Amino acid sequence: LTDEQNIAFFKIDVDRLIPATSLAEADAIAVTFQRKNVTQGKSSYPVLPPDPKQGLISILFSGNSEQTKKILEAKYYFLPVDFENWATYPVISFKDAFERLKDGRAFIVQIRPNSPKQIAIRKIYYAYFELQKYQNFLQPIVVFSDENGFLAYVAAISPTWTGE
Repeated sequence: LTDEQNIAFFKIDVDRLIPATSLAEADAIAVTFQRKNVTQGKSSYPVLPPDPKQGLISILFSGNSEQTKKILEAKYYFLPVDFENWATYPVISFKDAFERLKDGRAFIVQIRPNSPKQIAIRKIYYAYFELQKYQNFLQPIVVFSDENGFLAYVAAISPTWTGE
């Protein structure tokens, strides 16, 4: 796991959580731990799950003073990855990945309600995709995002290797 964790604040509204803007107005805090980046030479690539809000390990704490009510939820999805066995595959270019995105051949991870009809991609990078069930590999992906919460993944292995 990484030294970094994501922290989010929430208000509790009967049976649901509502995002809070600060610790002062929060009833609960979610702490999520992600897998370390994969380092290859001088390059470092994040390992991303299907839902970026859910890490490998996540804990939801309340501010309740009763010991039995402090932890509201805990999830653990950590599966081992053999980083000693590597295979090299050709990957598609960012341009080809963008064409796949435009053609609808992408996994749209998140898009905020009331987002503009046109999305301005501001960040593109390679990463690895990790399912929250066992698989014996990490899949290379191209990640697209904007500043309004849009996030999409495109499989990055060249079609000559995948049989597309």
